[in-house]
Amino acid sequence: MHRRAVVITVAFISMSVVGAVAIAAPNFLRASWPSDHVAALEERLFQAEHVLTVERPIIAMATGERITSLRLILAPSVAPEYVALMVSDEGLGVSYASGLNRPTPLGWSANWLNGTGPFLDSGERVELVLTVPSHVSIGPNDSFSLNVENDVGPPLVLHLRLPAELASVNGLWP
Repeated sequence: MHRRAVVITVAFISMSVVGAVAIAAPNFLRASWPSDHVAALEERLFQAEHVLTVERPIIAMATGERITSLRLILAPSVAPEYVALMVSDEGLGVSYASGLNRPTPLGWSANWLNGTGPFLDSGERVELVLTVPSHVSIGPNDSFSLNVENDVGPPLVLHLRLPAELASVNGLWP
């Protein structure tokens, strides 16, 4: 019985590693796995609505009548054997959009709350601090979207509306 548990555990860990490599380095997997296995793994990943979840509320920091930064906490929303989301400039991008205006990229930094990065695994949480550029004016009653794009699945789109009066710290619920 003990030997079977060890074999099952080793098999599970091996599949988790292969799944992580499949997402992090898809060309490696395509070269070494049959194409139907790669297609099945990719299909399973992209059937997920999102690979990320956001904890609520999102915090908007204001100076006067203008939002200067946003803080959001991200966690993986699908099993780690299907996702190896890299929280880095290459693996993650965040943009702001309002009305018909073109999306504006936002600078960000990561603070790991659980885990060490750069991959966001099951049970880990990372706080993204988004910097709103000075030429972007987000103020009272504004509605806007944050698009969190990643390299392994569909973007997470958060639709937000600011209150009529801004405090220095504002909680927003998408």
